[in-house]
Amino acid sequence: MANVKPDLVIYKILTPAQWDSFHEAGQFSGSPHDLADGFIHFSRANQLQGTLETHYTAADTIILLEVATEGLIEGLKWEESRNGDLFPHLYANFSEADVHQSWEIKKQNGVWSLPI
Repeated sequence: MANVKPDLVIYKILTPAQWDSFHEAGQFSGSPHDLADGFIHFSRANQLQGTLETHYTAADTIILLEVATEGLIEGLKWEESRNGDLFPHLYANFSEADVHQSWEIKKQNGVWSLPI
């Protein structure tokens, strides 16, 4: 996987089942939450803990994807969301070629320890 400057990446959190489906299809069109909202939710590195605490409290394992923004430019919009912060929202699918790194992360003692 290629090295990517931190300001050129965004992060997507998936369940293990969503990650398996992504691999089978070769592209990702969104989780049920994404599909209901009409775009794929991403986070910047400093937003990940808040996203996990808001949407993944019941999960024990997640897959964290580091996604390059250069291939997403046309469909990527920065929009106000939680606490007035700007979040990256993708109005298109993305492919495995856009994923620069992935991690399987298990919650330990109720805490997510992120590699970034």
